[in-house]
Amino acid sequence: MLSRTERGCLTIADISGYTGYLTTSELDHAHDILADLMGTVVGAVRPVLRLVKLEGDAAFAYAPAGKVDGSALMDVVEGCYFTFQRRLRDIRQATSCECNACLSIPTLNLKFFAHEGEFVRHRIAGHEDLTGTDVIVVHRLLKNTVAETFGLNGYGLFTAACVTAMGVDPAALGLREHSERYDHVGEVRVHIQDPDTRVTWRIRLPRGRKAKETWEAMREPMAATFQQGAARMAELLAAERARAAKDPDLPGPSPAGS
Repeated sequence: MLSRTERGCLTIADISGYTGYLTTSELDHAHDILADLMGTVVGAVRPVLRLVKLEGDAAFAYAPAGKVDGSALMDVVEGCYFTFQRRLRDIRQATSCECNACLSIPTLNLKFFAHEGEFVRHRIAGHEDLTGTDVIVVHRLLKNTVAETFGLNGYGLFTAACVTAMGVDPAALGLREHSERYDHVGEVRVHIQDPDTRVTWRIRLPRGRKAKETWEAMREPMAATFQQGAARMAELLAAERARAAKDPDLPGPSPAGS
């Protein structure tokens, strides 16, 4: 029986600086630290994505078509990145060891790759794996010119195919256009995200007329809350100024205009 071709979002979370870190550090400490970090990455992606396998310093995962939208994917990427960064900080702060492995922890970072395409699922020695041209593409993207072009060691990379399939607006999310070229694959257009400069205040709104109605419904109570807060602050300041006027020796806010 022939395997069925499927579509979905193919992702790889890759620890940046892994090779240099491993080759210049004490193996026992480096191995424990990297195992801890890979566990952190897997835990961050698993609620939404299906883990296929660990590939040394990377976790290969996917989501079948229709199982994840653009907002959920961005949440996974950002959540994984910042969870990884917090874990890096916690490990470094929790140790007083001065070995190269522990001192070099800050040199590690996380890169996240996402591509939309076709694949075939099959089992090898009882474990599920994916094959197909698009699986090759997402793995080829690990070798790129992003660091040289944008000066980033940690980033999110989304192919144009992924952005289109997920209905993501690259400009609205501050993603930067880029392209890579590979033998036997050709040009691959991508969008680059710098997680450290992303401030996420995303609200999942419906599209079209309902989106406007939802925003209007939210804006009014939000504005009322701000107005109430401002009015209450004005009352408190007026009371403090009145108190200070009665007894100038008491500390309080300066009179208006002073």
